Amino acid sequence: MADRSELALRTLGGPITAAQLSVSGTGFSYASGAIKKGWYVDFLSSPTQGTERSVTPGQLTFGNVQFNTLIPPPPLTGCEVPSSGRSYAVNALTGLATATGGTTAALSSVGILSTPVIFNLRSDVAEANRLQASGKKIVKQKYASVGFGSSGTAPAESRQVDLRAGRLSWREVFNYKGLVDGN
Repeated sequence: MADRSELALRTLGGPITAAQLSVSGTGFSYASGAIKKGWYVDFLSSPTQGTERSVTPGQLTFGNVQFNTLIPPPPLTGCEVPSSGRSYAVNALTGLATATGGTTAALSSVGILSTPVIFNLRSDVAEANRLQASGKKIVKQKYASVGFGSSGTAPAESRQVDLRAGRLSWREVFNYKGLVDGN
């Protein structure tokens, strides 16, 4: 990759001190038309707060990437003003809000956050037992993302994703008997 022009820009909406931010940007394709090789986001900055930065690795969960950032305290205040951070959850391919709902960029209420910890809560088995006409099943998987901070644990954010199960497609095997017999 030569430079950032090969990536799609994602923009954060709201001030650095907002409880929640929105993520916006235009659609793009990895294969045809206005081809991009991925996406990027520039974190917010303010003269009094400094620049937000990513300090933990992300967690890839059901097609979403979840990561936490650090917002440093204002300069020249010493240690009496604590740092804070923000929890992000975006679609890994598009960089936009997740299809599973929930908060996109929430300000931490427990200080500096660790890497997000993901817990699978449960699958909706009753829904999984219903077959669609093609033989495919849909399983509703629920999971929670928990952030452990410098002054406690952030409330868990619960999300749900639909997963495909069962037969994924139909395929006709020509001359099955001949294949079995070695003809």
